[in-house]
Amino acid sequence: MKSIDAEVQIEVSANLNNSESFEKVCAAIKNVLVGSSPVNQNESVVLKSNSIEDLSRIYDCIRSKQTISVARKRLLRNLDGDETFLLLNRQAAYAAAIVICDSDAESPLGAIRLTLRSPDISKIIDWLAPRLDKER
Repeated sequence: MKSIDAEVQIEVSANLNNSESFEKVCAAIKNVLVGSSPVNQNESVVLKSNSIEDLSRIYDCIRSKQTISVARKRLLRNLDGDETFLLLNRQAAYAAAIVICDSDAESPLGAIRLTLRSPDISKIIDWLAPRLDKER
């Protein structure tokens, strides 16, 4: 993973449904974001980080699955000020795969939301999902 010098706040969250175990939702979230342990917060499982290195799994998966363009389009479409997000399929995340969703409904138990906040959000987007030559 190529490093970047930028301040970032990362939050990964998923609603905890009555039919799910906290441990399984935690496992799915930990497959998205490397780092600290998730916590149960208002019927959601949440993991927070301030380390860009914790995005290494997403960074690598986006490249290995050749979904850079899709990730970039979603990050730009969801951009609001200094914040953007991706929705990820929860079942795929549990199986250690990264599958980007357009809406929460695309994941039967609800999507995992990866939120990025940074005063340099454009720099973060360009690092995570760079513009490909054919997009220029």
